Amino acid sequence: MNAGTGAGTDRDRGAGTDTAANNEQAELWNGIAGRGWVEAQEVMDDLLRPFETRLLEELAAVMDESPVRTLLDVGCGTGSTTMAAARRMGADGRCVGVDISEPMLNHARSRAQAQAKDLAIEFVHADAQEHALEKDFYDQIISRFGVMFFADSIKAFANLRSGIKSGGRLAFVAWRSPQENPFMTVPVKAAAQFVEIPPTPPNAPGQFGFADSKWVEHILKESGWVDVEIDPFDTTCSMPSENLRDFLNNVGPVSRLLPNVDDSKKQQIIDATIDALEPYKKDSEISFDAACWLVRARA
Repeated sequence: MNAGTGAGTDRDRGAGTDTAANNEQAELWNGIAGRGWVEAQEVMDDLLRPFETRLLEELAAVMDESPVRTLLDVGCGTGSTTMAAARRMGADGRCVGVDISEPMLNHARSRAQAQAKDLAIEFVHADAQEHALEKDFYDQIISRFGVMFFADSIKAFANLRSGIKSGGRLAFVAWRSPQENPFMTVPVKAAAQFVEIPPTPPNAPGQFGFADSKWVEHILKESGWVDVEIDPFDTTCSMPSENLRDFLNNVGPVSRLLPNVDDSKKQQIIDATIDALEPYKKDSEISFDAACWLVRARA
């Protein structure tokens, strides 16, 4: 499934070249990151449920105004949000999930076959920045933390704009700044005691790539979207504390460091991270505040 101020070009905002960044993201999500999310799918779906629920509320609000029969879920991962949207749309709806991670998509297809085979759901292995979308086809596009990874965000959102009908709606959630999401930065700081972690350039593709709301607004307006609204969305996420070790081993930046160290250092990193997250433990749960943007726009 990674901040600055103002607006500028992709190059001077730190995105780098399309090819290099796209290849890096494809390698990451078809490798350790994708496999890790599959392993942690149930925990991650529960952890991120508040964001899925918020996007479904946006879908319901649009459906109250006009029919939504075709929907695209960008960065659909293991398919939870795609299937939830399909259930909300019903038998007349068609949902397509697109992602660059083949491991996650294979898992999504298996889940859909087992849990939602009566609904029209398709999962496509593609980069939504480059994939040739059917023109003026979708009524709505949604994404749960799947749009911050594009090498060229303006190009990507222009491509998405080409696939949606005139007047169609876009709704997605993206993380705000690392400073507003300490639960997500504490593990990296703990791991930095044992391994060198290079800094992430501002607005580079990744987890906090859309932390700057002015940059997000610039991207959407430059790529042809109108009526752009960017509102803070704050919620609480939680998981059973017994799942924390598996979570750290499988998901997030710390998990990507582990294959490069020996077993002893790996254990040190995980133990130090768990200790650093102790303030977030209450009874049998790990609970933390999550700070995001809810972004809406119209084609």
